[in-house]
Amino acid sequence: MRWPSLFLAISGALAGAAAARPAPPARPAAPAIVRAILADLGEDSKGVTASRVGRGLTPVDLDGDGRPDYRFDKQAIGPGWCGTGGCWLQLWLDRGAAPPLKIFDGQAREIAFRTVRGARIVDLDLHGSACHTFGAHECPVSFRWDRALGRLVETATRDGTGIVRFVAPVEGIDGAPPPLVAAAARAAVAACTRAGGNAPDGPAAMTVPDVDGDGARDWVLPEFYCDAPEGAAGAAPGMTLFASAGRPDRPGVAAAAARLDIDSAASPAAVYAVDLASCPDYEQNPKPCRRKRLAWNAATKRFVPAR
Repeated sequence: MRWPSLFLAISGALAGAAAARPAPPARPAAPAIVRAILADLGEDSKGVTASRVGRGLTPVDLDGDGRPDYRFDKQAIGPGWCGTGGCWLQLWLDRGAAPPLKIFDGQAREIAFRTVRGARIVDLDLHGSACHTFGAHECPVSFRWDRALGRLVETATRDGTGIVRFVAPVEGIDGAPPPLVAAAARAAVAACTRAGGNAPDGPAAMTVPDVDGDGARDWVLPEFYCDAPEGAAGAAPGMTLFASAGRPDRPGVAAAAARLDIDSAASPAAVYAVDLASCPDYEQNPKPCRRKRLAWNAATKRFVPAR
């Protein structure tokens, strides 16, 4: 999963949270799960035994089929997996005769599970930087298992908000971006370079919940860090949203702003342009940003200010 670089560089601890409903009865982890995790660890599996992997496993039903799936806490295999963004954990789906499927891989400070109208929800608390605020500040993010898509998708948190935090549940899950999106990412890096800056991580193009009502996930270039001289013209990159408008293979530019909020609690997802001057980042006591709701215009295939 592509996490902000701050997540990967910092250290701290994880506070686990209990499941909202009982996990399936504990039993020895299926050998297929252990083998899949050892293979997934790659170089990190050197010296790691199956029994050590087993100690990091907790059974939990992730897709609501009543069959034990598994949470795997990587700190069970040795030190170095925790940070102020939490500890590194994985979620693995047991698919019976099919190989186990990794559906989440990343850091979290807390994790809990619940069921809403028959759907299984994963609730996470991330490092505050994912929510554009102070590191210790709460940053709730929730995912729902989508059987049709075969992946976790963004959904409303316990308080009913569903602002997308641009955290992919598994790195590379969205695949290669369409040509126009990839070209826009290259152009954003080039603009940073022309301003005398450096953008080693570029903008990481990723999909977001459907924003235009055609039923397909859409694409976004989130904000990214351009290390440029202070005050350099054009050095502060913004965000660009691409909507498929019935052509998932050829999405077009639908909105651009310094920051866009996409709220997955609505269907289609709601889109807002954020006024960054109204809410400085990384405050210990952050205040809500002013924002303007945008409406989808089917004729122009773009978002416009809502009336």
